[in-house]
Amino acid sequence: MPRIHSAAAAARRTTLVAAMLASAAACGVSSEHRRADSLNAALSEQQRVLATQLGEQKDSLMSVVLDADRFLGQIDSSISRVKGLPRRERGKQAEGVLQQQLEARRDMLFKVDALVKRAQSTAAQLAAARRREAGLRDDNAALRDSLGKDERLIAELGQTIQRQLAQITELETNVAQLTEANARLGRDLASSLADNARAYYVIGREDELVKKGIIVREGGMNLLVLRPGRTVHAARALDPALFQHIDAREVTNIMVPDPSKRYRIVSRHSLDAAEVDERRNATTFRGHLRIKNAERFWSASRYLIVIEG
Repeated sequence: MPRIHSAAAAARRTTLVAAMLASAAACGVSSEHRRADSLNAALSEQQRVLATQLGEQKDSLMSVVLDADRFLGQIDSSISRVKGLPRRERGKQAEGVLQQQLEARRDMLFKVDALVKRAQSTAAQLAAARRREAGLRDDNAALRDSLGKDERLIAELGQTIQRQLAQITELETNVAQLTEANARLGRDLASSLADNARAYYVIGREDELVKKGIIVREGGMNLLVLRPGRTVHAARALDPALFQHIDAREVTNIMVPDPSKRYRIVSRHSLDAAEVDERRNATTFRGHLRIKNAERFWSASRYLIVIEG
C-alpha cells in the first residue's frame, strides 16, 4: 500500500512538472516568436533604407553621367571655337581651355567613380540584407517546425500523463478496496483468534457442581447410602455463564481456593501439559495449576472442571 501511495504521489509530482514544462515551453515559444518578429521588422526597415539610398545614389549617378555628356559636348564646342582663332593665338588659348576642360573632366570622373563605388557598396549591403532575410526566413521555418514538434511532443506527454493518472486512480480504488478487505479479514481473524483463545474453568465441591448441572454422576451399585463404582463426568451441555472466562493466550495460571487441599480434574485435561506443587496421578494434584503448553492443555476441551476434595 505505501508503494502505491508513493507511486500516486510520484505520478502527481510528475503531472505538476509536466504542467510547468508546458508553461515554460509556451513562454519560450512566445519569446522566440517576438524575437523573430523583431528581427524581421529590423531587416525589413534596413532593406527599405538601403533600397531608398541605392535609388538616390543611382539618381545621382545618372545626373552626373548626364552632366558628363553635356560637359563633353561643351568640350567639343569649345574645340570647334578654338579652331577658328589665328594660329598663334589659337595655340595658347586652345592649350589653356583644353587643360581646364581635361582637369574638370578628371574631377568629374573621380566623382563618377566615387558614386559608382558608393552605389556598389549600397547594392552589396542590400544583397547581404536580403541574404540575411532569406536565412532568417529559413531559421524561422526551422524554428516553426521545431516548435510544432515540441507542441506535438507536449500534447503527447499530456495524453500519456492523463492515461497514467487514470491508471493511478483505478489502482487507488483497488487499493482502497483491498485495504478494506484486509481490514475485514484482520477483524475476522482477531475475532476468530479471540474465540479460539477463549477458555472456561470452574472449581468447586462435587455436590455444588452437580447441583449446577456442570457435572453428573453415573453408574455404581445402589446400596441406599453408598453407590460403589459411581463415576463423575462433565455434563453434555455446559452453560458458559457458570464458568470463569479467560483468554488462554494470556492466562497461564489457574489459582485454586486452597493450595493445601487436594483437587481432581473431571474434564479431559491432562496434567502432562501443566505444573503443580504435588501430583498424585494424571488428574489429582495439590497447589495452583500452572499451564506450560496452553495449546496442548486446552486442546482436549475449552471447559476445565476441577472438583475440590
